Amino acid sequence: MDAHDDYEVRTFSITEWSTRPKKFNSETFTFDEIEWHLLIFPRGNYLLKRTGHVAVYFGFTCPTEQYATSISLAFRITLIHPTDPTKNISRDDKHTFTQSRPDWGFYNLVETQRVAEFLKDDTLTLELGIRHHTTRAAGYSSQYARTTTTGYNDYWTYNSKKETGFVGLYNQGATCY
Repeated sequence: MDAHDDYEVRTFSITEWSTRPKKFNSETFTFDEIEWHLLIFPRGNYLLKRTGHVAVYFGFTCPTEQYATSISLAFRITLIHPTDPTKNISRDDKHTFTQSRPDWGFYNLVETQRVAEFLKDDTLTLELGIRHHTTRAAGYSSQYARTTTTGYNDYWTYNSKKETGFVGLYNQGATCY
């Protein structure tokens, strides 16, 4: 994606990087009337037993009942090099955030032994770019696989058994015969 795309960009300057705990949250911010944050593992995501890389995830601050629908977003997390922008490291992805899947990100943003290259006065700078992403659910009629103008999808909360008497299956792209 180029510099002229439609991402809303947030910058996070994480001070005292060397003394941070093994897991912490960034400050919260609002996007599309929802509170968000970055979840950061400076020495790797020990919960997944994936150490050796800085792990960064983007997600709801408080996935509660108020988020009864889902929101599909494209996002980019960029580790900013303090002196040479050509050395920045970016990862892009798309995700439909729901109560059951409130965060998404990268367990391998950068190797922990390379982090020193990106520090300036023990401060690490991350940028987060966010934009709405339109998705289409496989196995659902177009009536329920729609994205509204605000980017919210309602197919995650559609109860096919209640509405039709039949059970709908969530197909993750596999076609089996």
